Amino acid sequence: MRRWAVILLVAAGSSADEPVAIKTFAAPKVGVAIQVERDFATPRLVFLRGRFEEGRLTASLSTAMEPGSREARIARVRVTPDTWEREAGGGFAEYEPGWLRPACGVAGHLPALLEGLAAHGPSGTVRGDDLMALLRPLGPAFEKIHGVDRIAADAAWCRYELDVEEGELRGFRLRLQLGPATFYRVTGSVRAGAEKAPDPKGWAAALDAAPEPPEIRLDEIPEAAPGRARDALARGVRWLRAAQKADGSWVSAQAEDVPYPSQRVAITAVALHALAACAGAEEGVRGQLERGVAALRRMAKERVLEDAKPAHDTFDFSPWGAAFGLVHADGLLRAWPGEAPDLDDLAKGWVAFAWKKQKACGGWHYRADAADGSVAVLTASMAEGLRAWERRGFAVDAKRLARGLEDLRRNRDRRGSAGYYHDGSYGSTGAEAWTTPESAGRSVQAALALVDAGIEKPEALAAALRRFTGEYRHLLAQRQVYAHTPPYMIAGYYYHFGVHFAARALGRAGLPEKERAAIRRLLLHELLRHQEEDGSWIDSPAGGKPYATALALLSLRELK
Repeated sequence: MRRWAVILLVAAGSSADEPVAIKTFAAPKVGVAIQVERDFATPRLVFLRGRFEEGRLTASLSTAMEPGSREARIARVRVTPDTWEREAGGGFAEYEPGWLRPACGVAGHLPALLEGLAAHGPSGTVRGDDLMALLRPLGPAFEKIHGVDRIAADAAWCRYELDVEEGELRGFRLRLQLGPATFYRVTGSVRAGAEKAPDPKGWAAALDAAPEPPEIRLDEIPEAAPGRARDALARGVRWLRAAQKADGSWVSAQAEDVPYPSQRVAITAVALHALAACAGAEEGVRGQLERGVAALRRMAKERVLEDAKPAHDTFDFSPWGAAFGLVHADGLLRAWPGEAPDLDDLAKGWVAFAWKKQKACGGWHYRADAADGSVAVLTASMAEGLRAWERRGFAVDAKRLARGLEDLRRNRDRRGSAGYYHDGSYGSTGAEAWTTPESAGRSVQAALALVDAGIEKPEALAAALRRFTGEYRHLLAQRQVYAHTPPYMIAGYYYHFGVHFAARALGRAGLPEKERAAIRRLLLHELLRHQEEDGSWIDSPAGGKPYATALALLSLRELK
């Protein structure tokens, strides 16, 4: 009797169906046709058609840029769970397939992966610790994903369906979400005893629907053990100190070879702020701070921001360098151990650059091709930095600053949720820009900037913080997901960014003490839980460990 599993549209755990036994891969030869799509800004499909024999896949490897596009044949390959070989010179030689390696790794582990899923039933969703228990025995292909030391169990899930007939696997479809920049849609056909299998079946759209994250009950969040936050902060400081480059800067290891020099300005500024605020009195820290300031001055002299070229001819990230420079240089001076240096020269350059990049609407955008419009997170950061230096007595054009704050105010809906961006016409991004869970983090940031400027009352900050807490489970699920990934299409590198502003807002929102204490417990619990073994933190590789660690340390300092 053929069993074609029905996709579960909503699943909050492992399938409740009875396990099914798969005997297909016990056959001497198993013909397979596998189609793998892995995510990124541009989808890429990998096709492997061939056979499994004695645990080894021998297949023709080809790729296409998107569904329906023409395939380009690459080679004939042999794949085991731990080795990749390519046909060359009449035989097979060791092969390092680069971006194809994860897809080949999924294919090499396919028998064990499918048998593990079958143990949970013919269809459903496996997530969290259940999925980790299934993946860990499969070896190194699933141990390290895009620079992250371990897959985050709370962000990993697999939705699947198996076509099984009398113990024989005929076809399969699955979506495997592992971490930042890493999900796979895999579909295929299988035929025991065959040299090759029919073409893969079509996609099942329901596979893309992320499982609903579990509810968070604030009253069930435990208080951190005495001294644990202090120990976590000390470990994070040690990691951040060791991560400083020889030239005094900090930069994401994943982005070190990427031509975004403005990122080095931004990450160096926030790292200096965190180091001074959390460890300014430690021996040797002042010297590291001085080397970091020297690195910022060197980058200013080299016109790193002014001469930056847009990434992919589209994304101009240089305003982030000025915004983070202004915000965190102010924080650095407030926390500097002893007599602080004069950083007016740096501030002067960043303020001038901010005015150069300001759009007609008053806000700031990171798209080089945007004639007008703004991005809320960038506009709020720039406004905070400009106000900080205005308070220091620095010459800041008050009218231009007021225009930036007014743009931020208008780029929100009636309940205070901030839209991601607009193109010069407020509301142009549609209602979903405000209602999706990912807007909760930037809405706290926007409210904090507007309350600080006297434009909004603390009640607005309390409302934003309550919404952040209500949507926090969704932010956790996206914590290690790269940009433009369903279901929210937001980047993981806004996770620690959002937590940082929530931690800062707690003391200013005027919440009842019981509610404030419960939110503090939640944020502190998750910060401690997600610290890496080496003492660092990370959400997305695009920001990397120095960025996330610095923000996490500043959040810990607010919460502990």
